[in-house]
Amino acid sequence: GLLENGLRADMTVKIGLFKRFKVHGCILAAQSPVFRAQLCGSMLESRRSSIRIKDIRVEVFEVLLHYMYKDSLPPFMEESTEEATNMAQHLLVAADRFAMERLKLLCANKLSKTLDVNTVGFTLDFAERNNCQQLKDCCIKYMVRNRDRFGEIMKSKGFIQLTENYGSLVCELFKAFAK
Repeated sequence: GLLENGLRADMTVKIGLFKRFKVHGCILAAQSPVFRAQLCGSMLESRRSSIRIKDIRVEVFEVLLHYMYKDSLPPFMEESTEEATNMAQHLLVAADRFAMERLKLLCANKLSKTLDVNTVGFTLDFAERNNCQQLKDCCIKYMVRNRDRFGEIMKSKGFIQLTENYGSLVCELFKAFAK
């Protein structure tokens, strides 16, 4: 309940122009090496009672805080909805940014369960952009598991995007498929 009631919160995190979160610096520092460096190191932020985080949506930061305080994802993330999938993508980016490897793995696992012929190319492109080896491996296994499916995937917009952005990765795919 510390997050909800703000009891003995020692700092404020500012997101955007208007949203403020009362938080406990020790919890943020315990969960993220990036926050630890900011709040406990010699960085300027370690001497302030508030920090501003740019380039993150309020909803994503709320879920990130939920995870940091409760060591679990909120219940809506267990659902197989577009909202949960989108949040998993945004959360994976945030997890990578704040070096939260376990959260990154949870998001990758969630995203790997949503793969289909039309999304796998986009998802592999996303995994490559966000340094997520687990999700990348799942996408590649999904793609090369079935010859007919691989043919369909190659016709998808996601695969075309992947080819444009990561040609060398596509070569890797063909090598994996040849095995």
